[in-house]
Amino acid sequence: MTARFHNRDINVPQEVAAQFSQLSRLLDNPEISKEFAIPEAQAKRSKIFFNTLGILSLTFIILLLLIATWRFYLYRVGVEPPLSLLWISGALGVAAFAMALSSHFLFGFQDKWLHNRFTTERLRQWKFQQLLDGEFLTLSQTDQPEFDKQLNARFVKARFILQKPGAVNDFLNAEDFHLFVKPSISSDRQLAKQIFEAYQHFRLDYQAAYFSFKLERLRTIDVWTTSIAKFSLMLAGLLALGEVILLLGDAGRRESNLSWLVGALALSAALISAAIRVVRSAKAISEETETYASKWISLKILADSFQSLTSHNKKLECMIETERICVDELRAFIRTFSKSDYLL
Repeated sequence: MTARFHNRDINVPQEVAAQFSQLSRLLDNPEISKEFAIPEAQAKRSKIFFNTLGILSLTFIILLLLIATWRFYLYRVGVEPPLSLLWISGALGVAAFAMALSSHFLFGFQDKWLHNRFTTERLRQWKFQQLLDGEFLTLSQTDQPEFDKQLNARFVKARFILQKPGAVNDFLNAEDFHLFVKPSISSDRQLAKQIFEAYQHFRLDYQAAYFSFKLERLRTIDVWTTSIAKFSLMLAGLLALGEVILLLGDAGRRESNLSWLVGALALSAALISAAIRVVRSAKAISEETETYASKWISLKILADSFQSLTSHNKKLECMIETERICVDELRAFIRTFSKSDYLL
């Protein structure tokens, strides 16, 4: 299912490109696709390492705490834990902190992921904002060599800006919304019609479908992880209450092994609940669900409005508003995940 949306607005399928033949030099440009693929691959790789090391370090910490919890119970029932269990505990603890520290400080996987994601999404925005400059696109029909020259110059300039040190911080701290282009309407009516159709397909319909797909997945994950975390915590509370009742029943007598068992189970359930909540926080599941829901609604409204408009100027205004939403969504994404982590 994911392949259905995997950068098909950048690597445009041939059958789709054929529908917008007058815009092929922009939409189906091998050089742009090649340059996009480099930070895209780096972003994916860094994200995988960040999440893998984060989940492993969290898992090892939880296992370490579970071993400590059950070691007390084993002592209580007269079972001497093997020395190897202590070595395993130590190894888990060292490995957990080593992975967390190396991911955060040594390799900087989170920063690399967000920086490359910023680059890919801004390049995507640059590409489709060219559709807002109708006068420039008219060159592709009247003077193709000059169009190719200017398109390449624009791309080189955008790439230079995005690769500057501090580009991400400048983007996040910017208060105003700026386009890569100066909006204009093509004097070629047939070309203008195809520009609007292409924008409808790639920026409104495609993005709305993608946001809907992501929203459905996030809502499912949100519901299940919230339910399991709450159930685990409620179970921990009930077990803790059961332990208290057992202790009160044993008042004046030696504590039973059963009360220690129930107490260990309560702590185990609480640790599982805490681990799930940490993963939810690191993946910003609640925040992302709300963001995708909001942006999906906005895009659906804009798509319906865009399709019903007949004025070229009004359509252009709708396109500008769509780009503003895309910029805001990218800012929210980077700000959210720059604060997320598993242990540190």
